[in-house]
Amino acid sequence: MKKLIQSISLLLISTAVLSAQPNWNPVIYTNSTTLYAKVTINGLPAQTGDKVAAFVNGECRGVSDVVTNANEGYVTLLIQGESAEENASFKIWSESNDVVYFVNKFVWTNPGNTIGTPPDYFLIEGNGPDWKPVIYTNSTTLYGIVTINNVSAQPGDVVGAFVNGECRGREKVIMNNDTAYVTMLIQGEAVENVSFLIWQASSVKALLVPKHISSDPGGTISLININAVNGLVAFYQFNNNLIDETKNGFDLLGGGLTFVKDRFNTPNTSVAFDGSTSQAEVSNSSSLDFRKNGFTISTWVKYSSNGNAVIFGKHVHGYYNGYFLAAVNNRLQFYVSGIPITASEYSNDNQWHLVTGVYDGMNATLYVDGVQEATQQIPYTDFSPNPVRLGYMQTPGYPERYNGLIDDARLYNVPLSQTDVSNLFTENNWTAQEISIINPTGGQRLKANSFYTIDWTATQFIDSVIIEFTTNNGLTMEVIAPSLPGNSEGFYWHVPKINTTQAKIRVRHLSSGVSGVTAVPFIIDPPKITVTSPNGGETFVFGEIDTVKWVSENLDDVYLEYTIDNGASWMEMEDYTIPAADGKFLWRIPFVSSSNCKVRISDGADSVSFADVSDNVFSIVLPMVKLNKPNGGENFIVGKSDTIKWISSNVANVKLEYTTDNGSSWISILTSTPASVGSFVWTIPNTPSTNCKVKISNADNSFFADTSDNIFSIKNPVVTLLSPNGGEQWRRGSSQKISWTSSDVAKVKIQYSTNDGTTWIVVADSALASTGSFDWTIPSPVTNQAKVRITDYKDVTVSSQSAAPFTIYFPTVTLTAPNGGELWQIGSQKNISWTSTYLTKVKLEYTTDGTIWKLIAEQLDANLNNYLWTIPNDPSAIAKVRITDATDNLVKYTCEGTFTIYQQKLTLTSPLGGERYRELTTQNVTWTSEYVDTIKIELSEDNGVSWAVINGAVPAKLGSYNYIASTWITKQAKIRISDSKNAALQSTSNTFEFFKPIITVSSPNGNEQWIVGTTQKIIWTSSDVANVKIEYTTDNIIWNTIASSVTSAVGSYDWLIPNTPSVNCKVKISDASDNFYSDLSNNVFSIILPKVTVTSPNGGEQWIVGATQNITWTSSNVANVKLEYTTNNGTNWNSVLTSTPASAGSFVWTIPNTPSANCKIRISDASNIAV
Repeated sequence: MKKLIQSISLLLISTAVLSAQPNWNPVIYTNSTTLYAKVTINGLPAQTGDKVAAFVNGECRGVSDVVTNANEGYVTLLIQGESAEENASFKIWSESNDVVYFVNKFVWTNPGNTIGTPPDYFLIEGNGPDWKPVIYTNSTTLYGIVTINNVSAQPGDVVGAFVNGECRGREKVIMNNDTAYVTMLIQGEAVENVSFLIWQASSVKALLVPKHISSDPGGTISLININAVNGLVAFYQFNNNLIDETKNGFDLLGGGLTFVKDRFNTPNTSVAFDGSTSQAEVSNSSSLDFRKNGFTISTWVKYSSNGNAVIFGKHVHGYYNGYFLAAVNNRLQFYVSGIPITASEYSNDNQWHLVTGVYDGMNATLYVDGVQEATQQIPYTDFSPNPVRLGYMQTPGYPERYNGLIDDARLYNVPLSQTDVSNLFTENNWTAQEISIINPTGGQRLKANSFYTIDWTATQFIDSVIIEFTTNNGLTMEVIAPSLPGNSEGFYWHVPKINTTQAKIRVRHLSSGVSGVTAVPFIIDPPKITVTSPNGGETFVFGEIDTVKWVSENLDDVYLEYTIDNGASWMEMEDYTIPAADGKFLWRIPFVSSSNCKVRISDGADSVSFADVSDNVFSIVLPMVKLNKPNGGENFIVGKSDTIKWISSNVANVKLEYTTDNGSSWISILTSTPASVGSFVWTIPNTPSTNCKVKISNADNSFFADTSDNIFSIKNPVVTLLSPNGGEQWRRGSSQKISWTSSDVAKVKIQYSTNDGTTWIVVADSALASTGSFDWTIPSPVTNQAKVRITDYKDVTVSSQSAAPFTIYFPTVTLTAPNGGELWQIGSQKNISWTSTYLTKVKLEYTTDGTIWKLIAEQLDANLNNYLWTIPNDPSAIAKVRITDATDNLVKYTCEGTFTIYQQKLTLTSPLGGERYRELTTQNVTWTSEYVDTIKIELSEDNGVSWAVINGAVPAKLGSYNYIASTWITKQAKIRISDSKNAALQSTSNTFEFFKPIITVSSPNGNEQWIVGTTQKIIWTSSDVANVKIEYTTDNIIWNTIASSVTSAVGSYDWLIPNTPSVNCKVKISDASDNFYSDLSNNVFSIILPKVTVTSPNGGEQWIVGATQNITWTSSNVANVKLEYTTNNGTNWNSVLTSTPASAGSFVWTIPNTPSANCKIRISDASNIAV
C-alpha cells in the first residue's frame, strides 16, 4: 500500500549528541596495505589531532593521526590484513568537536601494495555523525523538506531515521533554490514508529525532530508539517511508551495507564488516565524550575467530565506556586504561582483539544485550540521543588485525579508566541473526516477509452483513499486506484471500453471507511468502428498499394485482417496494431487471386467485441506480361535501332532488360515505361554477343516477367589502341612497342601526330591486325602533344587513337648553385642544386684550378635536384662544380663563375641536449667563435625540420644570449647558432624539451557539414591532460557544454548532432580542471538541416500532353533531387527524373500521355527520401 501525505517541513529541536574519543584498537596482522589519503570533514580539511580508523567486517584494522600540510589534512594508514580485496571502510574522530564522523566510502585491500600514491591521494570525506543504517530486505521511501527552527537546512546537514534507537536511514540534504530536501530509504520489514535526528554541520549538533511517523515498507511517505521552536525541554508522544523524545533524560515513570488511539486514530499513541489510579511523573530537576525568562506548557486532552483535575504540571501541595494545567468544573485552566486563568468555554465534549499555557515572566496566557482564551499579569515567585506530574496532584486527601486522554505533552524553557501556539494546533489538529465527489456528479455521458478526471474534496486527516467503480449502480465495485493521497488534485481515469447506463464512482478512506459516491449514475458510450473502404465491388492488383479506410470512436488501436474466402478464414495485414485515429492504412496487395475478398477491422485490444467487415466482397487479380519480339534468331547491329514488342494485362508499367550471357546477368534497357504502349524502339548497345535475350517484367513487381524464347546476336567490328594511350614518356631514338586489340579486322594503318591530332604521319600503311603490336623507333622532334592512331585500313570509321597525348623527349641538365661568387667554408655543408629533364642519374665533380676535376658523387638520383656537399679541406679562390649525365658525358653543365672555399669556427656550448625547460622561463644560449662578426640564433621545435629566428644579429664576441622558453610543447627542441652572413657556419644542439599541458582539436576543424540528428566523432590529441571538457558554439559567442568531463586519453567522443543549425559552429576542448589550456576548431563548420520546396507546379495548372513545362523548386543543403509525378493525388508515383543537381532549381518536362485532373509533382533528396 502506498501512503502519500502532503509535503512537509521538518522543524527540529536542538539536542547535542557528542562522542568521547573512541577506543579504536587495531588487530595486527603480518601484512598490510599502505593508504595515503587526504581527509576532510563536512567539506573542510581535517586538523592535526584528528584520527582516522579503518574497519573490515566491523574489526578495526588500523588507526592513524591526521597531519596538516599547506592547510590540508593528510593521513598515512596501514590497513592490517593478509587477504586481497577485503572491503575496508573508515571513520573519522574530530578532536576539536569530540565527534565521530561517518565516511560513505571504502577501498579494496591489496597487502604489500600502496593505494593513493602522492600526489594522487585517496580522498576520505567525513560527513555528519557516526550513523550507520541497519539494512533490511524492505524499506519505506521518504521525501521531505528539511528546516531547522523554521529556517532551511544547509549543505552538509544530515538526516537520520531511528527505530527504538537503531539507525534505519541516513542521507545528506540536497539544496534546490535555497530549499533543503531529503530522499531516504527507511529500512524495515514491518510498520514501526520512526523518529528523526538532523545533524547540523554548522553547530556540530544532532537536532531532534519532535514528530514520529509510521513506516510503510514498500510504500512512500511525506511527513505532515511540524512547527516547533527552540527551547523544547521535554516532549512526550506516548508512542506505547513514556519516553522523553528530546533525549534530555526526563522519561516518565507511571502506573495504571493504558495506551490507546490518538486523534489520528493511530493505535497506542496516546495515554488514558482513569481518574482513579492512573498517574505519571518525572523527578524534580533544576532544568524544570523555569524562572523569570518564561516557559510554555502544552498538551492535547480529551475528556467528557472532570470536577477538579490536574492534567500536567509542577507545583506544591494544593494549587500554590509552580505551574500546571487543570480541568476545573469542566473548563480548562492555567495556574502560575497559585493564580489561575480560566477558559471561557467548556471542553468536556469528548473531543480533542490543545491546551497551552504561556508565561513570559510577567503575564500568563491560556490558549485553547490555538486561540487565546484569557491572559493576566502574575508576579514572579519561586516555583515548586516537586516532580512534574501528569494526571494527579499529590495532596493528602485531594489527589485531583484526571479522567481522560493526554497526547503530545510538551515543556519549553521559552515563552511561545501566539503564532507558535497557533502552529502547534494547526499542524496537529484533528477534524471530522468527510469525502465529497465533485466529478462525475452523475448524468454525464463519458466516451469509452477516453480520459476523465475524477475530482473530490476530503478533510485534512483523510490521508489515503481508494477509488472504486461500478457498472451496476453499486451492486459490485471494482478498484481503479488502490491508494492515493487524500488531498490529491484529482485522478486521471482511463474510461473502460464498456457499454453501461448505471456507472458510479466511489472514493473511500482506507482507514476509517468514510466515503463519497456519485449522486446518480452516469453513462459510458462503447467503442464503434466502421469499414468504409474497401466495402465491395473493388478490384485490386497484386503488388500495388491501396488504402484501407475506416471511421472509429473511443478506440486507441485497431487490428487489420483480410479474407479471400468470404470470411471462412482470416489473415493479418500486419502483425501489429494501428492507431485508430489514423483512419487509414496503406495496404500492399498480397499475392493471391480471388473474387471473394473482404477486410475486417477490430479493436486492437479486443478483436472479438468490437469489429466491422466490408459489406460486400471485392477482387484481387494478378498481373501478366508476354514478350513477342525479339524471340530468338535475330541479328542486331550495334548502333542500329529495332523494336521490342509485348502484350500485358493488369500492369501499369513495365521494365525492359537484356542479357549477353543467356541470362546469367541482366542489363537495364528501361526502368519503367507504360505497359499499354506495347513496344519500345531500342538503340542496339555496343555489347556484341551471340547469347542475347530480352526480358520484360512488371516495373512494380519483377515476379511477373517474360523472356525471349531463344537467343539472338549483337555484332560489332572494332579495333582498340592499348599503347601508347596517354602520359607515356618515350626518349627520342629509343625503340617502343605500339599495341592494340581488334575483332573482325584484317589489317590496320598506324599513324602518329606531334600536335595532338591536328595532322598525322604514317608509321605503317598495312600491318596485320592479328599481330597486335608494332616496334617503333621514336623520331624527332621533341613534343608533349604526341598521339598514335590505329585504323581499319578498309574502313576509316573503325579507328582508335591515344586517349591523351604522350611525350617524346631528350634529356637536359642545368647547374643552379654554386654559380660563382659564393664563400663556402671548409667542413660546412652546402647544397649543390640543379634542374634537369628526363635524366635518371647524374655525376658531380669539382675543380680548384680549372684543369683537374675531382669526384664529389656519382649515380645520384637526378630528380633530387640537389646534393648536400661537405666542403673538403681543399682551399681555393677559383673553385668550380660540374654536373654530368651518369650515362652520357655529352649531357653536362659547368658553373659559369668561380667560388671560394675557406675556414671559420663557431661552437655552441649551451644548450647541448637533454635539458627540460618550462614554457615562458628565461634560458641562456652560450657559444665560442672565431672569425665571425655576428651570429643568428634560431630555435627548432621539431628536431630541426623547421627553425624560428630568436635574434638574427647578435655580436659573436658576447658569447651568450638570454631568451624566453617557447610555449610550444616538444621534446624535439634544438638551438642553432650560425654566422649571420654565412648560414653554412653553424652549430646545433641535440634535442631538449619544452613542456606544458596541450590539447589539439583534430575534428571538426573547419568546413565540415554535419547533419542534425547524425552521430559525428569529435577527435583531439593531448598531453599532460587527464580529462577534457567539450563545448560547441553556433555564434562564436555562447558556448554550450557537450560533455563536462571525458578521459583525455580516448581522443574522441561520439556526438549526436543537436537541432541547432548554423554555419558558424566551432568545437572547443579544454582541460576539465583548468580551461586556460584549450583549443578550438581552426575554422567554422556547419550544422545543417536539408530542405527542398516545390514552387511550380503548385496546384491549379493545366498542362497539355506532349507540351514542355518547367518544374521549379528551391532547396538548401541538398546535392541532388529526384522528380516524380502522380495522376491519382499521391496514391501512385511515377519517375520523372531519378537524379539531377538540386542547384539547377528547374527541369524542362515533356508532359506524358497520362491525362488526369489529380496530378501532383513530388521532389525529394535523391539520397534521402525523408527530405
